[in-house]
Amino acid sequence: MLVKRLNKTGSNDLNVVYRPCRIDEFIGNNINKNIIKKGLDSNELPHTLLFVGEAGCGKTTAARIIALGLNCENSYGPTSNPCLECDSCLSILEQRSIDVVEINVGKEGGKADIESIINSLSSAPFSLRKKVIIFDEAHKLTDAAKDLLLKPIEDGFSHVYYIFCTNHPEKLKSKNSKEGEAFLDRCTILNFTTISEEELVDMLKNVCEFEGVVFNYDILKLIATESGGVPRRALVWLNQVIHEGSWKKEVVAEIIGTIGEEE
Repeated sequence: MLVKRLNKTGSNDLNVVYRPCRIDEFIGNNINKNIIKKGLDSNELPHTLLFVGEAGCGKTTAARIIALGLNCENSYGPTSNPCLECDSCLSILEQRSIDVVEINVGKEGGKADIESIINSLSSAPFSLRKKVIIFDEAHKLTDAAKDLLLKPIEDGFSHVYYIFCTNHPEKLKSKNSKEGEAFLDRCTILNFTTISEEELVDMLKNVCEFEGVVFNYDILKLIATESGGVPRRALVWLNQVIHEGSWKKEVVAEIIGTIGEEE
């Protein structure tokens, strides 16, 4: 079940305020949920993870959940149930911790950027228990950057976790096929899939009830069907439908069509 939470920007977009912060809140992908949950609770989570799946299926969300679980101050070690209230949790939720780094590889994934990150890895975390480096759009890492990461990933630091997120894993292979395979071989790969229409409808219904919105079940079903099993897309469309307010099928179809084209 999703839970509504405020965020640092004050945004009231549904896809932002209903973003899961604990693994039990995550919808669908039950195998991945179990792997992450057991890995955190047993303190045996792999230090190098590759999350693969379509945009909007929860890869970055899962990475942030892991960062929270590894660092919650109100637990004696990693936990799948972070408190979300301690200084460590709040610094991660508000994206102000220097120990949890999210890298947009499309903008800062070159050799020089990665070299700067690697040089800082050996030092202890500044304020948290663990460092977590999240590479969004990891397929945009240059071959030189991937080569630089190979040794740190293989040797490892007990206080550092790497999470690579991509919807194009095939592009992570370097031009030199051996080196490309070497990078992938060092990662524990979790495949994130779209969720069922029934799960999406339940999620949208849950959000409408929490928001106090009188909804049309057939419209929720239409949104769930057209979203292709992607939670973020469904929540973006629901946000538009609620603001428009008529809940007419032809209006909703136009909203979905317009946003779909923009995406």
